[in-house]
Parts: sequence; C-alpha cells; structure tokens
Amino acid sequence: MGFQVNPIDAILVHGIGKSLPASYYDGFVAGIREHLPLSADIVWHGVDYSPLLDRKEATILSWMRDMGWPKLRNFVCNYACDALAYGWPKRPAAEGDFIFDLTKLLMETATKARKGSKIVFIGHSLGSVVAFGASWDVKTDCLITLGSPFLYFSIRFKDFGEMNPNLPQFHNFWRSRDPVSTIISRSPKFRMVHDYEVKSWNPLDQLMLRSHSLYWRSNFVHSKIAAILKTL
Repeated sequence: MGFQVNPIDAILVHGIGKSLPASYYDGFVAGIREHLPLSADIVWHGVDYSPLLDRKEATILSWMRDMGWPKLRNFVCNYACDALAYGWPKRPAAEGDFIFDLTKLLMETATKARKGSKIVFIGHSLGSVVAFGASWDVKTDCLITLGSPFLYFSIRFKDFGEMNPNLPQFHNFWRSRDPVSTIISRSPKFRMVHDYEVKSWNPLDQLMLRSHSLYWRSNFVHSKIAAILKTL
C-alpha cells in the first residue's frame, strides 16, 4: 500500500538573488517528488521576494555612480543588500519597509494553503532565516532550512535567539564546504533542531558557490525531505 502522506502545503523561500525564473523551484520539487508516492497530496507555493528589493537596490547603486569599484559596489547592492534589508526599524514597520512587505507576501502565500493541510516552510540561505521568522506569524508544522546562516543572524538577539515553542519540527541541512551554512543545534537554545550534513564527491561541488547551491539538486536532500514529509 505504501506511505499515506497527509495533505501538505509547502512554501518555498529562496535566498539572495535577482530576477528568479518561473522555473526556479521546479527541479527541486521534481527531485523530492521522485521519493514520494504518486498519491502524495502536496501543493507547492514558490515565493519570489526579489521584486521587493530590485528597484531599491538599483536606486542605491545609482547614488554610487562614479565613486569607484563599480563591479564590487554592484555585487554589494545586488546581494549583500538582500541580507541587510532583513531587519526591523525602531519604529513600527510600515508599508514600504522590506520586513513589512515581505511579511505581507508570506502571509498572502500562506492564506492559499488548503484548510486542514500541514504547513511546511522550506528556506534556502537567507530564505531560511525569513522562513523561521514567518513561523511565528503562520502556524507551521515543519520548518526545513538549507545552507542556513542562522547562527550568524543570532547575534541580533538576546541569548542568541529563542526557539519558536509552537514549531513542532525544525530540520537543517548544512555543508562543511559551504561557509554560509551553520549547524543550528550547536546553539543551546536550538538543540532540538535536526541537523544533516550534505556531502558530495563531485570536485566541482567543493567550490563555494556551487557548494552553497548544491542543496537544490542533491538527491540526499530530496530523499531526506521526502522522508520528513511522510512523517507529518
């Protein structure tokens, strides 16, 4: 008879990047599907928050014209600014603040979930931090993070942050060759997180950028996530 997977709505959140193609998540979803029964009732919701940042980053870059280091400044504006944007103003967040607009986008995505289905957030890189933040606003049954800089971001908080007491499952995939990734359970407040090391014998996957993106195409990650979804 195989496994019976409960209805699931999975929300996918990318990391830093620009102009994501519509097919961005397709290979990842297909890889997970290969390890699930055909009857698995899962609806996938791919989030693209890059449009919230692209115009702002282009404006900031325009202010730096003729200041030198054009390629480096372009890189910082297009990528580092993505991470810097994920912060809270001292005043209450308002429309136009990235954190406000992003929260609104995630909430609108979550409202598309079917009544009674399990809610799963899957976030890569910065998207993993975004997804954890969303779990405080959206009732989340499982959080899965890939290449997460979670421990770096913990410097913002007293005692390096706190676990969401209403989050039943938290799984994290990391790589030793990926300097962005962290082992989240090493933080005392997050010892309950399940961490999995992702390995590859392909020499190209030892390069930093390829290492950080490997999670999307790793059969180990696909099969492990499928196994996690089966338990929900």
